Amino acid sequence: IEHTGYTTQRHNGRTEWIPPPHLDTGQHRINHNHHPHRYLTTHNTDEDNGEGDGGNDEPE
Repeated sequence: IEHTGYTTQRHNGRTEWIPPPHLDTGQHRINHNHHPHRYLTTHNTDEDNGEGDGGNDEPE
């Protein structure tokens, strides 16, 4: 970092790598591959009420 011109900052617990201006391509600055627990989850946030699935939503 000292000799390359890169800097880092921490935002929300993630390290963001900031390249020197002559190398900045506008790409993402956080490597999400190092944080798989943030996007691999079994928690379903969508309501599973059966609407739109073609099934009968009325109780039998």
